[in-house]
Amino acid sequence: MTTSFGSKAGQLRYSAGIVSINADEDAEAEFQIQLIGNVPAALSVSDFML
Repeated sequence: MTTSFGSKAGQLRYSAGIVSINADEDAEAEFQIQLIGNVPAALSVSDFML
């Protein structure tokens, strides 16, 4: 899993069709979601409903 998070909970990262989610403050992803099919080059805040 990715370690590119800061020290705040609730961060998302997107790279190469994988959304990584940091749910706590440890700077590591707790969840990853792999997008398949027509994968976008970039995602924005409006692409998510949290």
